[in-house]
Amino acid sequence: MIHRGLSRTAIMLLILGYLGPLSAQSTAPAHQSRNEVTVAELIATDLDGKPFDVETLADKVVLLDFWATWCAPCLEAFPPLKEMRTELGSDDFEIVSVTLYSGLPEDIQWVMDKYKPDHPVLLGGPQIPVTFGIIGFPTYLLMGKDGKLVRRYVGDFNDPLGRALADARALVNDEPLAEAAKP
Repeated sequence: MIHRGLSRTAIMLLILGYLGPLSAQSTAPAHQSRNEVTVAELIATDLDGKPFDVETLADKVVLLDFWATWCAPCLEAFPPLKEMRTELGSDDFEIVSVTLYSGLPEDIQWVMDKYKPDHPVLLGGPQIPVTFGIIGFPTYLLMGKDGKLVRRYVGDFNDPLGRALADARALVNDEPLAEAAKP
């Protein structure tokens, strides 16, 4: 029985704590640190079941958006993500949303119908949370033009998308990033 005083975040962490051991069985490559990942390690399928071609992200600043259908802040992020992509364009910048623990394509179709994202939306398998160090939702990973992780934003506190936009804008324009904690 769940205590009425538990927040959505606490419940989500309990669920992820339960699911974590399931994904620990992954055959994903081991990293010294969760911060050594590259965009090239993204292995996922589109909603039609076709493998995503990660080469389409070469030489672009990429914001990886890890989300779930049951995560309200994740869903609320779709309109700001669309605005971000409109502002930064798609020649030097791309957003890729990867859904986890959300079921089959038909289980997330309502999200596509409601928010109509204009960027790739993928289904992530059980290796993704291990490979990319996903410990909560939403998680945004900002990848540089070289494909390496630049910054990590977890949760919906302290305006993660605003910070991601400012950082992505700097990377797209080859400007230095504002000081922040390392990912």
